[in-house]
Amino acid sequence: MCIRDSKYSVTYDIAGIDEVYILGNIAILNIGFCNLLSTLIESGYTFVKESVNLNIMANKRDGFARIIFESNFKIPSSLIPLIYEPWVVIEGKNFDKWGFAIAREVALLHNGNFEVLSIERGIASTMDLPIYRE
Repeated sequence: MCIRDSKYSVTYDIAGIDEVYILGNIAILNIGFCNLLSTLIESGYTFVKESVNLNIMANKRDGFARIIFESNFKIPSSLIPLIYEPWVVIEGKNFDKWGFAIAREVALLHNGNFEVLSIERGIASTMDLPIYRE
C-alpha cells in the first residue's frame, strides 16, 4: 500500500505481523506511532529538500513484533544519540525530535525497545513490542 502527496510518500507492508496481538494500551501506542510518523515526515522536510520517502515494514522476531520505519533523510551515526534530546540542535537544524523520544518511552513502557540507526538510504527506526499471542 502506498500513500502519496507532493511532499511525501509512505509505503507500508505489515503483512508480516498479521494475526499478532500486542498486550498494551492502545491509546498510548497510538500516541507513540502518530508522534513518530509526524516527526519522520516533518524532520524529512528539514533534511531533505525534495520529497520525503517513508517505508514501513513489520515482521515477527524472537517473540516480538518488529515495526521498521525507513526514511530517506540522513543523520550521521555519531549524532543519533542526540535525537532523543528534544532541545538539541543537530547540524544547525532545529527539528521536531519529540516523536523519537515519545516512541522510545512508549516501547519501553510496553516492555519493548526502540532504536534509530543510520543506514545507507537514510535512517531506520525500529520498534519491538512483545507479542501477547498469535
